[in-house]
Amino acid sequence: MLRRVPDKYLYGLSRIELRARGGDIGRPFGVYLPDEKAILLYSVPEVWHLPRTGSWLLNSLHRFYADVREVEGGLEVRWPEDGFMTVWFFYAVLAHELGRHYAEQYRRKNRQPVGVVHEEIVADLHARRIFSERLEAPQCAQLHVAV
Repeated sequence: MLRRVPDKYLYGLSRIELRARGGDIGRPFGVYLPDEKAILLYSVPEVWHLPRTGSWLLNSLHRFYADVREVEGGLEVRWPEDGFMTVWFFYAVLAHELGRHYAEQYRRKNRQPVGVVHEEIVADLHARRIFSERLEAPQCAQLHVAV
């Protein structure tokens, strides 16, 4: 999937590292380390058990067809097929962190975002751009996700 990411989002990135999840799911899913110019991605199991969560994550999961059910103590998340979780992870986690890297990489050229909320919004906008370009690929022509 990285082959379809525009070079400007990868430029200057030192590495993308896959790590085993050390704690609760989603704490975090991924993180960008600006000093190292590195993205760390944390593993997720096939079935997730989450405490109650914010609307952003719920909306994101539903957008990519996750089956989210209330269970005792929180939520259970299942995916109809592995591919849906893969696409969700690419968009919601990796592309978002690539957006953070891009904003940091070109912060002198583009105005620096003001505050954490603004930084997250900018990263999400870049994630949408990356994902939109990715879906133009012929092998993804049959996948229809409302981003």
